[in-house]
Amino acid sequence: MRRILLFSAVAVTLAVPAAGQENGNPGGMLPGTDLNAADRVFAIALAQGGLAEVNLGQLAAKSAQSEEVKEFAGRMVADHSEANDRFTDIARREGLTLPKELDPEHRAIAENLSKQKGEKFDLEYLRTQVADHQKTAQLLEYEIGQGQNKAVQDFATNSLETILAHLKMAQDIMGKLTGQASR
Repeated sequence: MRRILLFSAVAVTLAVPAAGQENGNPGGMLPGTDLNAADRVFAIALAQGGLAEVNLGQLAAKSAQSEEVKEFAGRMVADHSEANDRFTDIARREGLTLPKELDPEHRAIAENLSKQKGEKFDLEYLRTQVADHQKTAQLLEYEIGQGQNKAVQDFATNSLETILAHLKMAQDIMGKLTGQASR
């Protein structure tokens, strides 16, 4: 009889998911919380990227040789400043703390860019823009698929189209400058 009771207790324990492990909760959040690990990773990475876009765009607006690169840089500053402000508001409401300074990777990129001149600057800036927008698109898709917080997921969903448009612009301008069609 004890074995039957023990077996029944184990079976019930294994059948009932632990708190926060219900279906539809891949991050394993405890009931009543809104942010899972994906949301937090996304928020920090997005904030770092957004700060870099504005910083690098300001540098390129002053230092680029090509007017098209300068215009693109100005658009990056405007679009990412607006997105950064919107996301900062969401983060504040959701209790997320975002970085306020460039991360080491983007500081190194800015330092490297500041040493470049002319067409070399333009191409290096565009190369970083292509790479950063590819990473950001993947980051947004990650949040859309893995995030839990609706406000953060909605921001990711609503931003993806703009990031893909920025990526295409950077690829197209780079293609014009190098004489190669964008991929």
